[in-house]
Amino acid sequence: MGSTDRDLVLGFRPDARVESRNNVRGHPRTEYRVVYAPVPGSRDSRPAGWCQSEAKAWQAACVRLGLRVRRPV
Repeated sequence: MGSTDRDLVLGFRPDARVESRNNVRGHPRTEYRVVYAPVPGSRDSRPAGWCQSEAKAWQAACVRLGLRVRRPV
């Protein structure tokens, strides 16, 4: 059985967690992003961008951490 994006990220970065906010600009909706403590000297010190679903936030974190190869669309 395969791991979920959340499982992959938490296996690599156990301190990862999801943040959410209510975006009221344009179409009101809740947005999500995965955050974790920055590694000193790493280029990955900024939080990831906001996503429209929690699942997409975990998927984006996988790509950002290099845990998933981005497939051509």
